[in-house]
Amino acid sequence: NLAAELKKNGVKILGTSPEVIDLAEDRDQFRAMMDKLGIPMPEAGMAVTTDEALEVANKIGYPVMVRPSYVLGGRGMEVVHDDETLVEYMKAAIGVTPDRPILIDRFLKHATECESDAICDGEHAFVPAVMNMQYAIENGKVYVIEANPRASRTVPLVSKVCNIQMVPIATEIVTREITGRPSPVPALTKKHIPYHGVKEAVFPFNMFPEVDPVLGPEMRSTGEVLGISENFGEAFFKAQEATQTSLPLEGTALVSVNDNDKPELLDVIKPLAECGFKFVATGRTYELIKNAGYDVKKVCKMYEGRPDVADYIINREVQLVINTPIGKKSAQDDSYIRKAAIRAKVPYITTMAAAKATAEGIKAVKSGAHSAVKSLQELHASIK
Repeated sequence: NLAAELKKNGVKILGTSPEVIDLAEDRDQFRAMMDKLGIPMPEAGMAVTTDEALEVANKIGYPVMVRPSYVLGGRGMEVVHDDETLVEYMKAAIGVTPDRPILIDRFLKHATECESDAICDGEHAFVPAVMNMQYAIENGKVYVIEANPRASRTVPLVSKVCNIQMVPIATEIVTREITGRPSPVPALTKKHIPYHGVKEAVFPFNMFPEVDPVLGPEMRSTGEVLGISENFGEAFFKAQEATQTSLPLEGTALVSVNDNDKPELLDVIKPLAECGFKFVATGRTYELIKNAGYDVKKVCKMYEGRPDVADYIINREVQLVINTPIGKKSAQDDSYIRKAAIRAKVPYITTMAAAKATAEGIKAVKSGAHSAVKSLQELHASIK
């Protein structure tokens, strides 16, 4: 029935799974609908040839997100920063035809990603938590990234945090023509949840020590865990513990960040320094930390001298690694840092957002601001 309804509304179905929509065919239709509703989406275009791709990318402006239109789970996605890299991407693209073009979107560099899971009976809609339809918020403007007419992997976590059983409710909606029961959605009400739930992805990189763990658009996680606390920092700290990469409460942090992230660096250094952490850093990162008045030791990158970054990690002289690459070249140049951290079982951070949350989590636990241990039932009882 779902497949028939989608087809009736002009959506092409691929394979046997009705939720798989041909994005290339329906992209213009979806964008026109969003424009009509006044909902922003990142500037975008499609290309079959390298010349078309360059034209679209230069019109939108770098960096851009490029991806095939015929894959799921982020396969083949890449953030491209210049013409040269885009040409190489188009050369390597396989199976590109007029029916299967490359999709090119403006990459929102400093955006906060948000999602919303909704239960809808066709007339009424209820949003238990902000996770699924996917948004990006950049400079106060909300963009829609995508919408999926299916359940996401966050549904069990949303249900647990919010004490709303989304699957039974959705089942009631689907079967109401058979049972004759009214829709349960109108009875759902807004609630105040006085605690935080932090979802964290679990990655298999400890099983593949020679694979660079730097993340991109492609889905690489093998599971998800949840941390709950009345304090956000502690909730984040708990989520990291659940992934078996516990954050250190003391020691030395190795810091090496790209130039784009340097304006945010002191927001991470300050709370870590207040928690008693020492720092070692590379190049311009070292200069920035030193000029801000913090105690920091300069360390060489690989091939610049000894001891170098890898030596510090291998010898267990650092307890935390913060390394943010930019672009493909930098990701390759710094990969030895992240691989060394995996082999030495040292927690590593590759984005400034995660670095800030890490600092907040360590500070919350170190300062004793964490809350008492409570059962899930006790937490649910506090929801108003």
